[in-house]
Amino acid sequence: MLSRLHHAWCGEPLKYLSLGRFDQQNSTKLHLDGAPERSFLMLGYEPTTVRSVFQIADFFRCAHDLELPPAEFLRLHNPMFSGGAELLRGHITTLTDWQEDRPRIVVINNSMAEPGTPGATCGVLHGASIPVPNPQASRVINSTMIAPACFVAGDPAMQVREFVSTDGISGQILG
Repeated sequence: MLSRLHHAWCGEPLKYLSLGRFDQQNSTKLHLDGAPERSFLMLGYEPTTVRSVFQIADFFRCAHDLELPPAEFLRLHNPMFSGGAELLRGHITTLTDWQEDRPRIVVINNSMAEPGTPGATCGVLHGASIPVPNPQASRVINSTMIAPACFVAGDPAMQVREFVSTDGISGQILG
């Protein structure tokens, strides 16, 4: 459905760029995942006993408020490497109905394209904190990166078939 909407709006379908599954219990600062300048990240969280707090930040709006292009804002104030999280304070949303005992899917606009670029949409940063990691439990996240077809080399059909037919974990990431 997302691909059809994107195709109707931008004139090109979306394709899977990468698919992975990992067990992660380390906190992550607000960030964009590495991907083409126009992309979406779909995270599928499996039920767990490990509590987490998920946040998104509208860095495009923050950059606009500071009269900076979004790329320049991240270059100067990336919350992964500087005090940019403080500048983002009024632009952060915490997902409050985050029920760990249920499966959850979050689709994040991971785009970085400058406003005015054909097909560009304003992306957001995302991050999660894990107040109390539990090495005896799992916190499995199914991560898929989706991008316009022009950014995807080849046909990812085999990778998609392999991903959906296995529950293999790429690795465990503990805090």
